[in-house]
Amino acid sequence: MKKKFDHFKVIRQGLVYHEAFRYTKAMPYFRRVLKHHPDCPCAIYNVANTLHNLGEDDEACAYLRRLIEATEGALIDGCPESETDPLEFQVDALFLMFLSSLESNVPWQDAYPFAEEHLARRDDDLQSVFSRTYVTDEIERLRKEHS
Repeated sequence: MKKKFDHFKVIRQGLVYHEAFRYTKAMPYFRRVLKHHPDCPCAIYNVANTLHNLGEDDEACAYLRRLIEATEGALIDGCPESETDPLEFQVDALFLMFLSSLESNVPWQDAYPFAEEHLARRDDDLQSVFSRTYVTDEIERLRKEHS
């Protein structure tokens, strides 16, 4: 009997490496999940976040765009067993898209709306891995850097 693929377990294994800043070790775990569950918002987000941390921001933006443009139904269908509201991955994708866009030399005026939308959506009681203080401080720091 074939054992069921536990994508949450594989994601958690990847997060151990990711949180230890061992991004190249983390990536295969997240990509393995995407192979089995190509629409899983958690896996898509973690691939994008890892790419961002590896300096591969153009590729990260492509994954983030998938999350940002997805409908609520598509996010839920991508990972119906998730204990995390899939809209929270979308909210965090907005802020990460802001950061990755700037790293990809996208002009401030084109990147900033992603940060604005992130903050607006958080006001809808959605949680984020980024603290509000971190987000607002980072926006101000980057505004000065890009002006």
